[in-house]
Order: sequence, then structure tokens, then C-alpha cells
Amino acid sequence: SPEELTRKIRENNIRCPICGGELSEVTTFNLLFKTQIGPYEGSVGYVRPELAQGMFLGFKRVLETMRGRMPLGIAQVGRVGRNEISPRQGMIRLRDFTIMEMEFFFDPQSKECPNLDKVMDRRLRVRQYKVRLEGGEPQEFTVRELIEKGIVAHPCMAYWMAVGLDLVKYIGVPEDETFFEEKGPKEKAHYATQVFDQMVKTSRWGWVEVAGYAYRGDYDLGRHIKYSGQDLSVFEPYKEPRVEKVKKVIVDLAYAGRTFRSKASEAVRLAESVPPEEAERQLKERGKLVVGRV
Repeated sequence: SPEELTRKIRENNIRCPICGGELSEVTTFNLLFKTQIGPYEGSVGYVRPELAQGMFLGFKRVLETMRGRMPLGIAQVGRVGRNEISPRQGMIRLRDFTIMEMEFFFDPQSKECPNLDKVMDRRLRVRQYKVRLEGGEPQEFTVRELIEKGIVAHPCMAYWMAVGLDLVKYIGVPEDETFFEEKGPKEKAHYATQVFDQMVKTSRWGWVEVAGYAYRGDYDLGRHIKYSGQDLSVFEPYKEPRVEKVKKVIVDLAYAGRTFRSKASEAVRLAESVPPEEAERQLKERGKLVVGRV
């Protein structure tokens, strides 16, 4: 907490490494730009710090446009804002800037990735998190090796990293002056299963992150489902028709009406709420279903 950090600073007499001055108390700082929407007080909004959420909100519509076919990708270019404490380093740390983002949606249970075969022998320089902790340098792997050795969480990660390498090479970055760095458990964003930063060497600021590759899983869509109540799930049909037997409680409505009369609706509702396995057990042991007061 801020209080604990402040106490540690005071106890260890930690001071400014440049001027030797005393440090202020630790406080929280919101990197989002807060604003009021429209003329009414209380209608609070925030300037978007990324483009991703707009793509997640539009996922269902794009999926319908694609006739429910997966995988699919959504790309966007736009302006974002981040309330940087100290903007500096030219174009690296700005409060208002343009970014490009792409979200690629796929079935996590499938290891297939479109066009993967075209990049399997492409070589990428990668520094794994454990190697970085040991002070090691980036190592060279083919896309095939990244997948077979389990270095990437999913083959699609390796594919898009290869695409990203082609992009920076296309705009003039030498291949030996860029690599992918894996982020550790406490470094990656809370929503990510795995993250690689694409690093590029600059003459003025050294190694600089120019892109991030995050395996977000279903975190974002899952949160939107939870708080909006909208169904953002994807129906994946089997390649071949399958017939599955399921147990279900079905009430004889005519019998329920004759037996329970005014309480028939309640009896039906209660009976249908009983798990099929429990209903089957009671019918075998008692010859009847007992639930609630009916």
C-alpha cells in the first residue's frame, strides 16, 4: 500500500538519487484522463488509454458478419490518451498519441492457426523471462521451435510475432536490432496469460518497446459478459453430427394441474429446478419427487 511504501522509504532513509533530497509520501495516481460527458454532473467518462475494448464491444457484430466463423481478427488505428506524470523522450512518452491494435480471436482448444505453415521456418530472437533473470541474452528460435518447445502459450502467438518482425524489418529496422522479450508474472498485465514485448534498438534511448503481444484468453469478453449480461459466446459446430443423451426433468402438466390445482405452476417450477440426477434418485427410492412444500 502507499502507506507501507512511505514507511519503508522513511525507515531506510531512501532519498532522491540525483539531488539527495527527501522523497514525498507515496500516493496513487490515475493514468486515465477523467472528464465529464455532456452538461450533467455525475456523467463521468475517461479518455481511452487503448483501442482494445472497442474491438471487444464490437466482437459479436463482427462475428455475425463473418457468419460465426472463427478465427477472426479485428484491427483498428486511433488516438488514445494517457496521463503521463512526466512526458519526455520525444515520441516515446506522450499524453496524446496514435496507436495501432489488432485482436485475434480463435478457439483455444484448437492448435490450428491460418497461414502458420508459411512462417514455420522464420527465425526470431527471443529472450525468455527465466533467461533474463539469469542475465542471459536473446536466443534465436524458429517459429516451429517456439511452438514445439512450449515457449509460446499458443501457436498463434508465434505466428503474429513473426508478422511483427516482418513489419519492423519492412520499415527499416535491422533484424539483429530487434528481439522479443517475455514478461514475468509481476510484469505482465492482469488480463494476460503470456506477454512478449517487441524491442527495437535506438541510437538515443537504447532498447525501446514498440509493440506488445498479449495472450489475453477470454478475460475481456468474460468481463463484458458478466457486467453487461450480453451473450458474447461462440457456437463451434462439430465437424460431424453427434447425438448426445441428456437427462432432463419433464413434468406431466395435465397431472400437475389435476393434483395441485392452484399450486400447479409452483409445483412444476420446483420440480424442473431439481437436478436430473437427484430427481432420478428420489423416484427410484421413493417412487415420487419431494421438493419444497408441494
